[in-house]
Amino acid sequence: MNPSASSLLDNYSIPVNEEVLEGGSLSQRLEKRGFYYDEHGKLRLNSNIFVAYVLYRIRLKYCKGIYYIYHRRLGKYQEISNDDLLRITREIIHEAQDNLYHSSFSNEYMRVLRLETPQVERMNPNKLLINVKNGMLNILTSELMPHSSEYYSTVQLDLEYDPEAEPSRFLQYISEVTLGDGELAELLQEVVGYILSPETRIQKAFFLVGGGSNGKGILTRLITLLVGEQNVSNLTLSDFGDRFRLANLVGKAVNIAAENEIGHRGLHSERFKQLVAGDDVVVERKYQEPCSFTPTCKFLFAVNSLPRTTDHSHGLYRRLLLIPFDRQFRDEEQDKELIDQLKGELPGILNWALKGLNRLMENDFNFTTSEKAERLLSRYKQEQNPLLAFVRASIVSGSDQEGLFRSELRKALHVWCTNNGMEELMKLPGQKLWPMFKSVLESLDLPNEEKQYNGNYRFKGLKWKDGC
Repeated sequence: MNPSASSLLDNYSIPVNEEVLEGGSLSQRLEKRGFYYDEHGKLRLNSNIFVAYVLYRIRLKYCKGIYYIYHRRLGKYQEISNDDLLRITREIIHEAQDNLYHSSFSNEYMRVLRLETPQVERMNPNKLLINVKNGMLNILTSELMPHSSEYYSTVQLDLEYDPEAEPSRFLQYISEVTLGDGELAELLQEVVGYILSPETRIQKAFFLVGGGSNGKGILTRLITLLVGEQNVSNLTLSDFGDRFRLANLVGKAVNIAAENEIGHRGLHSERFKQLVAGDDVVVERKYQEPCSFTPTCKFLFAVNSLPRTTDHSHGLYRRLLLIPFDRQFRDEEQDKELIDQLKGELPGILNWALKGLNRLMENDFNFTTSEKAERLLSRYKQEQNPLLAFVRASIVSGSDQEGLFRSELRKALHVWCTNNGMEELMKLPGQKLWPMFKSVLESLDLPNEEKQYNGNYRFKGLKWKDGC
């Protein structure tokens, strides 16, 4: 028996009495697997019987074009290639008799296997269970249950659950990077808890924002260690436009990317929103058929500067959760051994994150409001859309009898742009400017109805702020 293939079968096959595998006569072992001799004495294989026997031996599922096999020693399902599946089925044949396999057998039974393998709508369907090395952890009750193939779990955190573990040094780190801001610390706690959970309903991408030497890298490394490197992809924002690269997201729990300077590169906003929202995406894998998959991973980016975007829609901004990392650690303040210290606190960090996750769930999956995070998002919106900053600074809602004409808006905008170094906005033609202006009004819940008076367009229900 081929040693590498044998180890594959050892990992995935359910325990079977040795008498079933090797006992009895050769004819009995062959018959169990669907082999028979035709009238000419030639050995044939009934693919239906063989596939039924294979599916008795291994726990196999088929989801959105991908096979998943249950690894009984690890307690989770893993994606398996057709080649590895073929190796396993060959070894099941060789259990009956060495060197019996022939490619003519697999040409037929692999097609039957595709038809007979149970198809599931989604993997990881139970959002209240987290797979850890020593069992399945119920988020609500903290009960630890044995692993089972019935949970369809594909993601296992890379540690054991220990309810007594404490992360004292990690809590000090959190206090340092948040500058003692309790709201920001609670927000981070909820974000990490959400990333570690199978829940996907929030549909936001998380950006850790700040210059170098501020602790962002420590947090992303700890999350990678908690989730397990095999469950993490590292696509950058620019990779989102590449359908081959998107295949790296399949089966991952979180995508973590550190991007130092991305401000000059535009954000591929439509694909970004599609992935973060969990909409079906077609990906291409080399030498394989394109397949559709539903992204279930979280997205975490550690950035020095935020990406530029021409998409100023609410649909984009509501997908963003920006977390400021404003602490700057001087050289003499940096603890070069910190990550090694924190590795020993991973079980305690998990407990810390679970508290944040439970608070998030109790609050109907609304994150703790952080004044600093809100301010950072507001500043980002204004930087990306100076028209938004102009409206916020200059215009308020008025009575139905009041209003502002396009001509006076243009003049005021010209002055504001000159004073704020936004000359590019002044150059926009009317066919671009006024739809953008209406979109900004709508995003701020300001009146945006426009009517024509004596050949001039007027926005009804607006007035200038006092002093403007």
